[in-house]
Amino acid sequence: TGNRYLSAYAGSAASMPATAKMTLDLVTKASTKARLCNPKIQPLRTKSGEPFYVMYLHPLQARDIRLSSDWKDAQAQARERGEANPLFSGALGYWSNVLLLENEFVPWLDVSVAGNSWRGASTGTDYAVDAAAALLCGRQAVLWAEASDPKALTVKTFDYGNKTGVAAGTIAGVQKAMFNSKEFGVILVDTAAAV
Repeated sequence: TGNRYLSAYAGSAASMPATAKMTLDLVTKASTKARLCNPKIQPLRTKSGEPFYVMYLHPLQARDIRLSSDWKDAQAQARERGEANPLFSGALGYWSNVLLLENEFVPWLDVSVAGNSWRGASTGTDYAVDAAAALLCGRQAVLWAEASDPKALTVKTFDYGNKTGVAAGTIAGVQKAMFNSKEFGVILVDTAAAV
């Protein structure tokens, strides 16, 4: 909730209409919120130093973006031609300094199967329609920690010296960043996302 959440519908999730789909205007609002929230979500940087964020969209949200006339016009008229165009990298493209990427693992709620909540039928916010939760991520969205011993690498020969085996040990973890019990580098963007 608060400055880490954005919804396509101004009312409650229980009354969200199926028309509250992912739009380019919502991407712009999320980008603005990332720059202004406290603590600020730090952008990533291109090789040339330009700031940008990454938004992971469910395939149904990506479909809604692709079907919009604004998106079609922008991609036909505004992007560079050739290999530098993000469309050729598997990305949807850029909008408001946000790189849009489609990912099937973005949370999607099918109310006919899972009930009307992200955590089951009896908990959380009730949704009126199928919904997806896009994630706008900045530089500090995910933390990676690793603890390993350089001596943990073991090399042994076996089969009378004909074969060599190598084993390494490490302890590592990946976690979404939290600051004062709040998600730090991510903004959740809820939209309707019907099949």
